[in-house]
Amino acid sequence: MISIAEHEREVLSEMTKTEQRIISYYLENGGSAKSIAKALGVSERTVYKALYLFRRKLRERGIDTSKLYLRSTTEARSIHPNKSELRCEGKDLEEIISKRILPIILEQVRMVLHEELRKIFAKKKMLTDKSGFKINFEKVNEESLLSALSSLNRSIQELNRNILHLVSLLDKNDFLSEDNEIGTAPTAKALPSFIRGNPWMEVLRTKNSSPSIKY
Repeated sequence: MISIAEHEREVLSEMTKTEQRIISYYLENGGSAKSIAKALGVSERTVYKALYLFRRKLRERGIDTSKLYLRSTTEARSIHPNKSELRCEGKDLEEIISKRILPIILEQVRMVLHEELRKIFAKKKMLTDKSGFKINFEKVNEESLLSALSSLNRSIQELNRNILHLVSLLDKNDFLSEDNEIGTAPTAKALPSFIRGNPWMEVLRTKNSSPSIKY
């Protein structure tokens, strides 16, 4: 039977050298993402990502990872925090959404619009340059324009549903718990593709695990 230590060595061998350094330091010293990042000269996001991948690979091998979580700046993260501890102030949640999630969503909208226009006008031999598409409106007919707008409308409606679903999950903290980890839980499958497996969700997990004002 393979020991836990052997499983850990096997998982480490599948990770990058930077991730190996992070995991090795964490297993030996523990600490918060901030302290580990400072000690190794990497970003906190890289630390979150490395620990996330390490836990995921261990779980795939049937290893319990409930104790492999980063500490906050003052104390260890509670494995089973109560409901009030999982809630954060509305202002904090709004800041997380506006600064970390909305930019991702806006980028997705830009990509969707760009792709839909590319599909519609590709056959029209539109001129391009480094800044993107230059639409020759003399060659744009009403039918192709209506088709583009219709396709864009469907994409925006789908994006809107995903945003509403994401907000509802944030309100309930459904996807920030260990049981519903991004990319593994059934409820996570309904999330937008740019949210599933996103290391920033680890940041949200840690944010919601820190002490907050109880209502």
